[in-house]
Amino acid sequence: MGSKKNSRKPANDGFSAAAPSAKAQKANSAAKKKTTISVICMVLVMALFIGVIVYNKVVEDGYYYRNTISASSENYEINNAMMSYYFNSSYQNMSSSMEQMGVDLQKNLKDQTYTSNKTWFDFIMESYTVPQVKQILTLCEAAKAAGFELDDHEREHIDEAIDTIKANIETYSKQYGGSEDFYLRNMYGHGVSMDDIRKAIELNQLAAAYSAHLQETYEFTEEEWEKHLNEHKADFQVIDYVTYSFTAKQPEASTTTTAATSAPETTPATETTEPVAGTSAPETDVAASASDETSGTTAATTEKKEEELSAEKKEALALANALADKMRAEPDKALEIFNTEVKKYLEDEVYKSETDEKKKAENVETSLKATVAEGASNDQTNDFLKFAFDTDRDQAKDIFVSEDNSTGKYTVYLITKDPYIEEYLTKDVLVIALSASEGDDINKERDNIIKEFEAGDKSEASFKALAEKYSDDSSAHETGGLYENQTKTGLPVEELSDWLFSADRAAGDYNSASNGATGTSEVIYIVYYVGDGLIKWQVDVDNTMTAEAYEADYKKLEEAHKVNVSLEDAYKIPGQAGIS
Repeated sequence: MGSKKNSRKPANDGFSAAAPSAKAQKANSAAKKKTTISVICMVLVMALFIGVIVYNKVVEDGYYYRNTISASSENYEINNAMMSYYFNSSYQNMSSSMEQMGVDLQKNLKDQTYTSNKTWFDFIMESYTVPQVKQILTLCEAAKAAGFELDDHEREHIDEAIDTIKANIETYSKQYGGSEDFYLRNMYGHGVSMDDIRKAIELNQLAAAYSAHLQETYEFTEEEWEKHLNEHKADFQVIDYVTYSFTAKQPEASTTTTAATSAPETTPATETTEPVAGTSAPETDVAASASDETSGTTAATTEKKEEELSAEKKEALALANALADKMRAEPDKALEIFNTEVKKYLEDEVYKSETDEKKKAENVETSLKATVAEGASNDQTNDFLKFAFDTDRDQAKDIFVSEDNSTGKYTVYLITKDPYIEEYLTKDVLVIALSASEGDDINKERDNIIKEFEAGDKSEASFKALAEKYSDDSSAHETGGLYENQTKTGLPVEELSDWLFSADRAAGDYNSASNGATGTSEVIYIVYYVGDGLIKWQVDVDNTMTAEAYEADYKKLEEAHKVNVSLEDAYKIPGQAGIS
């Protein structure tokens, strides 16, 4: 047998074929390249797809936000998840007024112009959020340096704030559908967790508590109050006046003129969870305009001449001037004329379509009461108040007319008491606040609490115990519901203020009233009168001196505890909570 030769196995497994041509080899090579490129592209697409999924997951989980530090001090940091909470809290507080100014709340704030070189996002971030964050970190550092820590009650405030947020989210989810995570994201931003919110609230609570602690350390004597008052008397003077606005009818409307009162009001101090470095003057809602101090009448606030006014505006202006002229003609009877003429106008025009005479009379009485303003402070940005507090003003000229041609609103003012210092005694009270926010029957709860109080000795101590036990005001657990030095505008319900300051009020008296809201917005207040507080001007002077001392100390704290803010990083949070 001959030897067997080794032979190469054919590539086609036994089928003979001619060797491929050069053209075929080239085509085959190109095909391989296409296949390779296709595979590479597919891998890249898959990688990109997976990357998008991973990125979205990371954003949803808040990884990037949590690892981006936008503000820091020596011992504390605020990451972008916390910054998003602070930003969106400010946004929520301002959203109603922003919407009235034309902001679309469904669109990204970074795409909506505030001024020529700022967006609404810029405005909220730079004017509110960043200053708040700087203040929080400054005060937290100061608290740490002073060895100040939150007590148990203050820690309870944090838990209560978290519980409130959770309850709101749960309510939205049940009422409107959708997951609770969806509402959390749409309230505070993608990736913001309840843990992030808790950390933000903890810092805020520490800052607020230390701010309050610092202000409580300032004590002034009566001699110091009097000295400050004598040196700055004009700052503490107030006036009383009545006012009524005649507003032009809308040409297309068939209804009669509606009237509104415009009365600058002093703003009572309110408790806040945010530390405040200073105080600001009370705002007024009277439109500013240039005044003619001799006649007590403002010039037109637009470029339109009187002859260019619409017939409706001319009519409203004529009504205002007619009322002013009648009062000027008989200055000794000016207030009587004001009340008579305004009441007649309310009956004949504003409420003429009301067929229920009892309801009509109530509406007229309520509107007349709203024309009265007492204890209005000076405000140099408001033309009427600037006129009223002018030391060179002829005290016999007590009548002022404000013209706003842009809105067609013409307001008549009559000063009923020239600048004076408020000498009335403030009141100390105990308050139990019952909120219907959780759907409770607070009327029944109010009745049961009063029954429990009346079944005991009806003492101040007993009421305090009930306030600590039942009040929905978290501070009541620490103070027994005590509010000292309440002014005539201090209580949230006018009915209770009138009751509190009535001449026959005696220590130990108690009363209750609702804020008048409906549904879950209703709050009922049970008030126990403890006794008189400080004189009103003493309260005002003490508040002013405290604010000045605090402002001076806060500036020192700012210098001692540097805070760094990266706007570049802060701007990485979305311009709308639900947008990633």
